[in-house]
Amino acid sequence: MSHHIPKGLEHEVAYPKANDYHGHPNYFSVYLYLMGLFIVSLLAAFIPNQMLMLIVIFGTALIKSVMVIGKFMHLKWEPVLLWISVGVVIFVLLAFFLGVIPDITFVERDVAI
Repeated sequence: MSHHIPKGLEHEVAYPKANDYHGHPNYFSVYLYLMGLFIVSLLAAFIPNQMLMLIVIFGTALIKSVMVIGKFMHLKWEPVLLWISVGVVIFVLLAFFLGVIPDITFVERDVAI
């Protein structure tokens, strides 16, 4: 006799709730790390080298997004297909950023002060 799994409940069969609890991170320490990285990204505006400034800003943004994804969204315990989907989105996002950086950094502007 084969068991029929109702559509939409496949996750519950593969990962039953009794074995699915993984605990919660220390949210206050994650908050402090995120605030520290936020301050670093704000202070990066004072770096005179524009390329280094962008690397620091985007680097801290990447670290903050990984922390939010891993700690708040609990993706660490999700199936592999979800990780692949997130990876594709991050790849497209990085391709966009790397595609527009030359337009932001290497184009001369007429700035009237």
